[in-house]
Amino acid sequence: MDKSRIIELTQELASVPDTDTGYTKHYILEDIENELYAKPTMPKVFDVWYKDVTAESSDIQGIINSFNSTIDGEYNSYEPERELYILVHSGKYNRVLGMNLVDENRYRKCLEAILYGYEVDK
Repeated sequence: MDKSRIIELTQELASVPDTDTGYTKHYILEDIENELYAKPTMPKVFDVWYKDVTAESSDIQGIINSFNSTIDGEYNSYEPERELYILVHSGKYNRVLGMNLVDENRYRKCLEAILYGYEVDK
């Protein structure tokens, strides 16, 4: 879900004149609905980690706890977890500051993928 795109579409919807026959509003509302239910596209490393974790349990809270433990660095050198850790910690701030910080956008995107589903990047 792209919040800025939804805001843009709602502003567009508000600007449609009342004399419109309804087609324009219909298509804009359809675009808003599609954006609300859009699944994030995740890299293969996330998919490998997710399938491994969900093979053990489908409990959402447990999956989120496992994700947070991985992001906190508790991954015991297990390759999919280590790669996910690197992915979430390798955002723009780390390149600029040279620090090992969590990229908030990547973290949020992973949580949304856990909660709402995702598609795998090709």
